Amino acid sequence: MLKLLNILRTETEETVMKKTIAKELLTFIRKSHSAFHVIDNFRAMLLEQGYAELRENERWTAEAVGTVTEAAGNYRILSALGNADKGLSVAGSSKRNNTNVLIWPADVSATALWSVNPAGDASCTIKNVFTGKALDVRSAGTKPCTNVAQYTGNGSSAQKWVIIETADGASTIYSVCSGLALD
Repeated sequence: MLKLLNILRTETEETVMKKTIAKELLTFIRKSHSAFHVIDNFRAMLLEQGYAELRENERWTAEAVGTVTEAAGNYRILSALGNADKGLSVAGSSKRNNTNVLIWPADVSATALWSVNPAGDASCTIKNVFTGKALDVRSAGTKPCTNVAQYTGNGSSAQKWVIIETADGASTIYSVCSGLALD
């Protein structure tokens, strides 16, 4: 009898949770009159959760970590536009392909460390120290706002970057496949 009551209580809790999620989704849809509103509402939700908004042509700095013998070529890639406390990091410390690379509060964990290596031409590859996966433009996209994730190194132009230092000592990181700045 007790087992039956626990099953019924679990089903009731699950039903309440599903109804709550459904109500939240309907509220979101009602507020989203157009594609613009969907994006704007989603943007607001992400900002409320602590995500940082990125701007086109945002500049970055690369801060060397450790001594040459300890961590040669490893960097924290930090925002140079008023977000110096934010840097590139792998979402959820995941080692899976296509895991998002996020702008997150800067730290010294391995998921926030990147190895920058020459690719044999004027470009370089940028690999996450923790996962060993390359910074990758999703599906080799060439349009602004294309997602950037991590992916097993494959030598494609989606994983090659050109880093241009600016007069103020910061750098802009450009994708070889699109020519667009990492932002």
